[in-house]
Amino acid sequence: MTTPARSLATLLAFALLAAGHAGAQAAQKTTTKCNATGPGGGNLVSLTTSSGQVPLNDLSIKLNNTTGADKVATLWFSADAGIDPQAELRLVWQIDGASGAYLGPQNLANHTDFWMTRSAIASYSVPPGVHTIVPAVFISGAAGMNANVDDRCIVVTF
Repeated sequence: MTTPARSLATLLAFALLAAGHAGAQAAQKTTTKCNATGPGGGNLVSLTTSSGQVPLNDLSIKLNNTTGADKVATLWFSADAGIDPQAELRLVWQIDGASGAYLGPQNLANHTDFWMTRSAIASYSVPPGVHTIVPAVFISGAAGMNANVDDRCIVVTF
């Protein structure tokens, strides 16, 4: 038969065990980077269907995984964007200069009458070592479609 004191002691033991395991994990750090110049488009990135993947190098972030195992990073991207009708603006993540990979939602923006702030969140399993992560955008649509990306930020928790 379990007594209230025994239940409390068991609960306390589990809490201490969990705390011990939590202490073994590396502390997470949140890093942000923005390029926001406000109205006027001082940091405007314009692309067409033929541009292919356009890296937003101004938002490049280096992650250093000093553990001996993969560690998950949460990536959040936000930008003001405008896109032609019948086209989509896609978001990929370039890791260490490789071609972009989908790490979260693929479609960042469809056409609207006015530009809108668009955002997406992704997750990446970072192997040990130093790695550079860069968001990149491209247009999915017929030849000649255009898109613009203006004020933008990323937030990385790692």
